[in-house]
Amino acid sequence: MTPYVITSLKRDEDLFPFIQYLRECGKRKEAAIVFLASSPSTNKEEREKINLIVDANISSALITISLVTRLEDGIGADIFLKGTKRFTSGTVYHNGKKVSRKQITGSWKDAFTLFRGYARADTSKPFSLVGEITADTSINLLNYLLACSSRHVPAIITIWSGGGDCTFLFPLKVAAEMLPKITTVGIKKVGSTAFSIFLFGTERFLCPGTECLVHHPKYEGNGGLLAGKMEIVAKELKGIWSTMQEIILAKTNIDFDVLTENTADGRDWRIGSKDWERLGITTGDYKEVINLV
Repeated sequence: MTPYVITSLKRDEDLFPFIQYLRECGKRKEAAIVFLASSPSTNKEEREKINLIVDANISSALITISLVTRLEDGIGADIFLKGTKRFTSGTVYHNGKKVSRKQITGSWKDAFTLFRGYARADTSKPFSLVGEITADTSINLLNYLLACSSRHVPAIITIWSGGGDCTFLFPLKVAAEMLPKITTVGIKKVGSTAFSIFLFGTERFLCPGTECLVHHPKYEGNGGLLAGKMEIVAKELKGIWSTMQEIILAKTNIDFDVLTENTADGRDWRIGSKDWERLGITTGDYKEVINLV
C-alpha cells in the first residue's frame, strides 16, 4: 500500500479517509505505513474519541514515521506510538514527557531506505517546484526523491519559488542524500527554503535574471510549528536555520562569516548573477539544460 500522510485530524473529513486506509490495509493483510506531517491539535474529548476509533480499525501491522522535527504531545504522538515500528530523527512528546530513543525503531534514513519502494511518483519528467512551498508540496517532493532512489534514476527539479514552509527541510535533505545525482534548475526566483532545495543538486543551473535570496526562516503558522508557543517556535526555527547553514556551507564556497554577515538581523541576502560562479552556487551554464525549462 502507498503510505498515508496525516496533515490534520481536526475534522471528520480528515479522519474518515485515514480510517478507510487502515481498513483497506487490514483487508489486504498489508502493513499500514503512516507519515505524520504535522502535530495535529485536538481537545481532550476529540483526542479520546479519535484514539478509540483508530484502535478499533487497526488490524494489520502499523508503521509510523514522523516527518516533523518536534511532534507535540497530542493525537499525532498517540498515533506515532501505536506503530509496531516507529521512525523519526526528531523528538516526540507524549504524556508530558519526551519519548526515549528506546521507543523509536530508527531514523528518517532508516525509514526511507526501507520504504522508498512504496513511493509513487512520475520519475519520467522533472519535478516542478513552483510557487509557495507547502506541506503538500514537500511531501510530493519527498515522494519523488524516494521514487527516483528506488528506481535508480537521477532526480531533476525545476524551481520557481520564493520559499514557504521550511518544516520538512531536514527529512528532504536526508532523502536527497540517498541519490547520487540530482539536477536542479532555478527559474526567475529561488529563495529561502527553495534556495536550500536548489542546493540539493549535484548539478545546479540558474537561468539569467533569476533572483537568489537567502534569509533566516520565519514562522508563518504552518507546517506543524506551534502558534502561541513562541519559545518552542524559536527553537524550531533555530534548528531549521542550522540545517540551512549546513547545506549552504557544504554545497557552496560561501563561508560561515560571509553567510552570517549578510543575513544578520533578519536581513535578506540577494545574490546577483555575477557572484553565482564565484560563490559556487551554480555548477555550469544554464544552456546545458535549457531544454528542461
